[in-house]
Amino acid sequence: MYRSRHGARGKYNSQKTPYRDRVYDSKGEAGYAMHLDALKAAGVIHDWEPQVPYVLVDVPHPWKLVGRGKVKRPARVKVTLIADFKVWDTPDTYRVIDYKGAITPVFRLKAALWLAVYPNIPLLIVKADGTETRV
Repeated sequence: MYRSRHGARGKYNSQKTPYRDRVYDSKGEAGYAMHLDALKAAGVIHDWEPQVPYVLVDVPHPWKLVGRGKVKRPARVKVTLIADFKVWDTPDTYRVIDYKGAITPVFRLKAALWLAVYPNIPLLIVKADGTETRV
């Protein structure tokens, strides 16, 4: 029997929710997208973009090689933070927002890497209760 992915539960019991031709990972994330649309319509923000990837680490793998035949090269180790939203307050300044129901140890590590790699770009954590915290 075919089962739609909309309404399916995610890893942390979040429910995938469609909004404006996009499926968000949780109801809260979709609700925040609606909030950003309202802010844009009111002229408070310039624009916003969902699901923006940021590379935090990109280094050669210490022992794994890839390639065919005699031509081998080191594999790459990549750590990426896919931020939920990139919000432009003005055409020149932006901030990155991640909507979190629960802050995991992996996210804590990625937040620490963020501060090292992108110290001039603010990363905000928006929790389900509406509080915003800057990393």
